[in-house]
Amino acid sequence: MVMSIEKMTLPKRLDEEKIEALKQLFPEIFADGTINLDALREEISDALEDVDVGEEHYGLNWPGKKYARKLAAMPSAGTLVPDPGEGVDEETTQNIFIEGDNLEVLKVLKGAYAGRVKMIYIDPPYNTGNDFIYKDDFKEPVETYLRRTGQEDEEGLLTSNPKASGRFHSNWLTFMYPRLKISRDLLKDDGVIFVSIDQHEVHNLRLMMNEIFGEENFIATVSVVNNLKGRSDETYIATAHDYIMLFQRGEFETYGIPLPEDYYDQYTERDEIGRPYRLQGLRKRGSGAKREDRPNMYYPFYVNTNNGSVSIVKTTDHNIKVFPKLQDGSDGRWRWGVDTAKSRIHELIARKVSGRDEHDIFEIDYAEEDGSLKTVKPKSVWLGTEFSSDAGTKFYKEFMKGIDYPNPKPPALIRYCLLQATKENDIILDFFAGSGTTAHAIFDLNHEVNENLKFILVQIPEPTGNKSYPTIAEIAKERIRRVSTKLKDEGVKGDLGFRVYKLSKSNVKRWQKYTGESINEVENLFMERENSLIDGWKVASVLTEIILREGFPLDSKIRVDISYKSNKVWQVSHETIEYRLFVCLDKIVGRQTSEVITGFGKDVFVCLDAALNDEEKLILSDAIKVKTL
Repeated sequence: MVMSIEKMTLPKRLDEEKIEALKQLFPEIFADGTINLDALREEISDALEDVDVGEEHYGLNWPGKKYARKLAAMPSAGTLVPDPGEGVDEETTQNIFIEGDNLEVLKVLKGAYAGRVKMIYIDPPYNTGNDFIYKDDFKEPVETYLRRTGQEDEEGLLTSNPKASGRFHSNWLTFMYPRLKISRDLLKDDGVIFVSIDQHEVHNLRLMMNEIFGEENFIATVSVVNNLKGRSDETYIATAHDYIMLFQRGEFETYGIPLPEDYYDQYTERDEIGRPYRLQGLRKRGSGAKREDRPNMYYPFYVNTNNGSVSIVKTTDHNIKVFPKLQDGSDGRWRWGVDTAKSRIHELIARKVSGRDEHDIFEIDYAEEDGSLKTVKPKSVWLGTEFSSDAGTKFYKEFMKGIDYPNPKPPALIRYCLLQATKENDIILDFFAGSGTTAHAIFDLNHEVNENLKFILVQIPEPTGNKSYPTIAEIAKERIRRVSTKLKDEGVKGDLGFRVYKLSKSNVKRWQKYTGESINEVENLFMERENSLIDGWKVASVLTEIILREGFPLDSKIRVDISYKSNKVWQVSHETIEYRLFVCLDKIVGRQTSEVITGFGKDVFVCLDAALNDEEKLILSDAIKVKTL
């Protein structure tokens, strides 16, 4: 079977797969490569609202929203460059730290991590008027980022977003929208995002996330008490809390939190082997407890008066009927339906009602499940000294004495989120990494419950004024290193490392549009495209860019394949991807390589376009799918 040869080019839009899906569904709406909106409206007219075109719709709108959508759709002009020596256990770790503008980094990661991330936690700028909300550049995003962070000619640093600005809220929304939109695509179908926020933008954030994630995927807005005394400098109310907003990607099922100690005190009963349990009344209480509310949940249990056993059907003469009765003697209902009661009858027991000669039915609720404490749903208010701002500062200073950082989040807060949303081997993303609290919390939790949670942290190298640690990214890396060292000194095993990557310009030249009429200039453009890579490209950088663009995560296994004698060929594989990637960046692919290389299934071979002549392309395309740069 003849495989294909494909020229690798930079995508025109980040959502090209969606456009292609639309083309497959409605080919008739495309003309000359563009969408005819009138034709689309005709195709889906039955699904459209019966309103005049241009009529106002409910939703969140602001000056700059179209620009924000455009930013979200445009592909990255950058790539990630490995920065060896900055991390810990770099050859074996699966944890990643990335320095760069998080919007561009999210775009770079999308091809390899779409649908792979189980949980996102972010603590973005709260927009109090003193926070930094820098403007994203549409045409030259990576170059602007490099200038902003002093890696190219200086062009100013991050800019604040003063309340006096006429676009105070709009600037923040335009900043956040594309980042949240792309982050949704990175989540697994059962993934969830936690966003810390305060009162300044919580209302706008809810509306914006309703649009991006779908209102039906809203889970909760949790109040986190982080300063029980309240902030005394407030004018009217001493604010004592911030918020965390939760949205799911699809069908998220919380794992709950371990049974709190005050709950455990309620488990005063012991079974025959000493396991603690409590009795929960099966009769529904509170609202909706009447028979007429759920008639199918009004039925009798049969209680054996000799031993207190419960059944759905009468089994002996010692049975008595027990119906759900309310305090006033009227008919109530049970919490379970008949089918549930039949399947879980072994969990029920009958007890006499105190002071009366009648029975009630109780569910036996054990404190432990599979040898460990059971979990419960977290409440909508998180209260505890471990969640306080003081706790965050205390934990930070324990590791980073003398290195100032404002308002670090407490590791216990992120740990609490992790317990609800993650299990072994899950990937957690934090693209406002700050001082690295998320990595700290993951290291601690992995040690505590023996789970191999993996992190991807992204932080822009925002200046700090500290000569030893000139950027926030440097502070975060140093904190992760120190936490890793401490845990290793305590004998902790597992992955306590991380690798560092930095955002940089793409190694692949972009095609420059030409609208003039000079044949010489056109010829020069084509001559420049003979070599599609930028001048001075580095092998490690190009290899990383190819790996990401081909959908392989950064923790993929990369090895030089010694089967090929005349060329250096890297073989890339990952446990979640069913095919392999072969990469050769030599100037010429030798005959031995083109004749020996074989692919299986969807295996891909990538090389420089100029490295193959037509005959070798034909030979290779008979054996494997070929892509050229």
